[in-house]
Amino acid sequence: MKPVLYLHIGHSKVASTSIQDFLSLNLGEIRSRGYLVADLDFQFPTQGEVVANPVGALEALHARDADGDAEIANRLRSLHASLTRAGSRFDKAIISAENLCNPGFAAAFAPALGLFDLRLVYYIRRQDDWLVSAWK
Repeated sequence: MKPVLYLHIGHSKVASTSIQDFLSLNLGEIRSRGYLVADLDFQFPTQGEVVANPVGALEALHARDADGDAEIANRLRSLHASLTRAGSRFDKAIISAENLCNPGFAAAFAPALGLFDLRLVYYIRRQDDWLVSAWK
């Protein structure tokens, strides 16, 4: 069986930060259920504190064009190796980054996504509600 990878993608102002805060605050429980969570550096640590918001790291990697996109795919392959290693207590991972819906990120992720049972989480907001949130 393939390990499960949850990609939480979406536009800004649709509660992404709240979800990322929840992941960070509940990391112990999430890990106890077999999940790894992408951190600020787009790594997947098995212990210690995590800020579950790899937006900046993904932007920096993607800005390096083909080299950065290759590094994104390599990190996903490394994640797969961690999740499928004999004796690993982890078999699922979560990446929550609102910039994953931006142009180009699908191509950066595509080379490694076949390794995973992929689940997408995508939030949208009514336009009138989004405008109020963006204005605030």
